[in-house]
Amino acid sequence: MRGCLPTLWKWLGRAVALAAALTALATVALAWALSAVGERNLTLAFFLYLPRVLFLLPALCLLPAALLWRRWISAVALVGAGAFFFVSAMGYRGGTPPPRESAVPGETITVLTYNRGQHMGQSLQPFKNLVEPDVIVLQESGNRAALYAVAEGYELFEHGIDVGEFTVLSRYPILSAERLDAKGAGESLPPAARIELDFAGRPVALYAIHPLSPRGVLLYYRRGAFLHGILGLPGTPFESRRLQNQVYWDNRIADAEALLQR
Repeated sequence: MRGCLPTLWKWLGRAVALAAALTALATVALAWALSAVGERNLTLAFFLYLPRVLFLLPALCLLPAALLWRRWISAVALVGAGAFFFVSAMGYRGGTPPPRESAVPGETITVLTYNRGQHMGQSLQPFKNLVEPDVIVLQESGNRAALYAVAEGYELFEHGIDVGEFTVLSRYPILSAERLDAKGAGESLPPAARIELDFAGRPVALYAIHPLSPRGVLLYYRRGAFLHGILGLPGTPFESRRLQNQVYWDNRIADAEALLQR
């Protein structure tokens, strides 16, 4: 029995090393796929809307085992893969943004966008005061420019306009505003507008876009339909389900491309 323990320990160490290698490879591959493939695959589309930290859990769970078995290369691979995912897939950037005081007049413009339809009774004022934006674009907030023109705390925004579902408040003069109406893969494109500002003597175009939420589709996917992006390979029984579910995401991509051209 005693002779079996060292052998078992050795094989467990090898299993940990293999699991660590596969996990590190999968973590890096997933980080690449989320960006390069994204909504072109319905499984990855579902993953895009999950908390990204969930995909780091396998590496975090294996790291103590790699250290226990002194698999240093495995530990380095797990940490490296996790760091790569943290930067490329979770958007981490080192350092802190420059303070508002460092902005160069005539060269820097700060824009704050806010979905007022989802504000859940919270006030925008504290965050607005912290950011000190030059322009505020409110979504799901049509016909409110006149109200903000006399609202306390918005005195610095001397210019305001309503365009579609958007309310635009600006420290700079607003030269023009128009809705971007165009046909997409669906009946129409998501709400969008083009606002032109007189920014320190230069015309600057600001585009406001409110993509439609895939919340309903994602809630349906929770039952397992998102797996068809992996299981629905050509020639398999799940291929038709994959194609059926992929239509929604293909339309979203087509709408985004149409908006970009517009």
